[in-house]
Amino acid sequence: MPIDNSWYDDLGDDWWDPRGPVAALHDFNEARTGYAVGVIRGAWPELPRPRVLDVGSGGGLFSASLAAAEFDVVGLDASVPSVRAARRHTTRPGAAGNPAYIAGNVMLLPFPDQSFDAAVCSEVLEHVAAPELLVSEVARVLRPGGVFCFDTPNRTWFARIGLISIAENIGWAPRGTHDYSHFLTPAEIRKHASAAALQIRDLRGFSLRRNPLGAMYGYLRRREIGGFRLTTDLRFVITGYAEKPLPAELEIVAETPIAVGQDAR
Repeated sequence: MPIDNSWYDDLGDDWWDPRGPVAALHDFNEARTGYAVGVIRGAWPELPRPRVLDVGSGGGLFSASLAAAEFDVVGLDASVPSVRAARRHTTRPGAAGNPAYIAGNVMLLPFPDQSFDAAVCSEVLEHVAAPELLVSEVARVLRPGGVFCFDTPNRTWFARIGLISIAENIGWAPRGTHDYSHFLTPAEIRKHASAAALQIRDLRGFSLRRNPLGAMYGYLRRREIGGFRLTTDLRFVITGYAEKPLPAELEIVAETPIAVGQDAR
């Protein structure tokens, strides 16, 4: 089934309504930001402001949070209306550290080789026709030693029920937002990373902080689901990071992946 992402063009300022159409994304933002900031700071402790690319930045929620963590952030998204909304809500005239936003193709990144210290890609891999090409492009624009943080739904019955059968029926996301056949497994993520010469260093999961019934009740009553937490359970949303190795003669990174969670194929 072709992927239709056109509804993002219609969100406009609703991207920034914490109880609006993407309320669940607002609840998710704290958890994904905390994970990515820790990974990027760990990779580049000597850099005062690592340069970070937000691939598929939408309305700028993630970009703004990363900029607030004192990263130099560039957000890229194919949706021109979303890019405009991101600029309206996250750019303060005359202020230092504003994210920069570019409208462009995430499958053909408009940046030179090795131009970023890190990249993030949140809830995007399942919305593109060829995620392996996106991963390859990210690897191209990363500096050696750079890190790529990602999250995406796992292709399991658990994620299918949670993100399609439930979420799209109670309004967490519009109907048709997700196509189960485009969800990725941990094995596929490793395959795409390896093909792009990236090394997976961590695979974990994100789960609801509340039990599913409590989250559903909270959303229906107040449009909030109570947030997310990191876990070793990969059945719902997979998160993790890959590293672009240093040249062989300078390789100082251990080959053994660290803190890898259990597989949920």
